Amino acid sequence: REPIENTDAFEICEEALNLLASLSKHEDSMAILSQPEILLALGRYLNTKRMGSRLSAITLLEKCCAVERMIVEIGSTPGVMEGIVKLVAEEDQPRAQKCAIKTLMALCLADENRAKAVSAG
Repeated sequence: REPIENTDAFEICEEALNLLASLSKHEDSMAILSQPEILLALGRYLNTKRMGSRLSAITLLEKCCAVERMIVEIGSTPGVMEGIVKLVAEEDQPRAQKCAIKTLMALCLADENRAKAVSAG
């Protein structure tokens, strides 16, 4: 069985993610992104091997963190904190690293997320 990253469906979703990251400018789009299944998908994309997907996912999560009520939910989503911490360590990807640091700092404003960030690395 081939990895999901090598499927056409993954590539289509990846393109949609890139488009969404470039188009989402205000809080109205955050209502869509705040759905648990969408946050879970962003967590999965954060943990793929494809930097384009990871960058789009972290860009969207950074925008979501601007909506204070979403911070705890984002931090509680499986795979999100681990993926963010991995991106912080990506020294050869300064744009992704900067976005990940900003997102991690925003998430850690909530006490509930601090222990998760430490556990993630």
